[in-house]
Amino acid sequence: MQFIETGGVRPGCEVEGTGVSFVIPVSSSQQTIRLTLSPPIREYIQLIFVHHRGPGPSSRVPFPEITLAAIADDIDAVREHLGLERVGLLG
Repeated sequence: MQFIETGGVRPGCEVEGTGVSFVIPVSSSQQTIRLTLSPPIREYIQLIFVHHRGPGPSSRVPFPEITLAAIADDIDAVREHLGLERVGLLG
């Protein structure tokens, strides 16, 4: 897992597979989604699991700071860090 510095928080991300890039935002309670996606799909799609702020391995923040706008900013920071111009969003 790699961590990206953005605005004082460190969202974690895991990148698996090759091909068209899709971001899947996850929290600690949603880790099973990684296991349920078929391994062969990773031959055609790059899956980027972004652990959003708050729960799990990413930076802990007060609950009111876990907003859709903040999560979108975290995803965009990960996208930029990975050098991707565009990504799809699953979830």
